[in-house]
Amino acid sequence: DLLYKKYPQFEGKDLYLTGESYGGKYIPRYSYELLRKIKDKETRFNLKASLVGDPYTAPLTQRTHMHLVPEQLNIIDDSNMAQIATMERRC
Repeated sequence: DLLYKKYPQFEGKDLYLTGESYGGKYIPRYSYELLRKIKDKETRFNLKASLVGDPYTAPLTQRTHMHLVPEQLNIIDDSNMAQIATMERRC
């Protein structure tokens, strides 16, 4: 817990981990490890919550399926599908 050595004013404070986009890969893992260490009394962190906004967790799936919602909302139509199919093949 080098953080507390450098910043002792944070000891005992609640910790909230947040991130977005590629943080969707890291925040859950960091949170899991902190919770494990808290349970085993290996750390003084007081993790209260984790939040990930617009997580980028599965790049291939997200790249090749991101057109489905706009298609269902009629934001894109059949005239866009050839371009989308080409982009999916490239992914």
